[in-house]
Amino acid sequence: MNELYDYQKEERYDLWREYAQTHKDYEELKMSKHNLWVECDEHKISMKFLNDKLLKNQEFKGQSQDVVKIHEEIGTLITTLAKFVTRTKYLDKLLGYCKSL
Repeated sequence: MNELYDYQKEERYDLWREYAQTHKDYEELKMSKHNLWVECDEHKISMKFLNDKLLKNQEFKGQSQDVVKIHEEIGTLITTLAKFVTRTKYLDKLLGYCKSL
């Protein structure tokens, strides 16, 4: 009987450790998601700024190199933003799985 009790006690302890680690991972994922949203918002602001700058530069015909550079930067930021949106969706799924535990 004592062997069974000891075995159950050990199993409960292992489950508790696993729960604690899962909860820690869950909290880290939440923080990571938050950081991605903050970074995504920063990129949105940068994109708006660069888009405004592009519109102003288009008014000045003599600055075509700047327009090309800004257009390339906007394209890069759009790609980066798309990555963040995709990663956020994956994080949402992961967080959803952690909540169901």
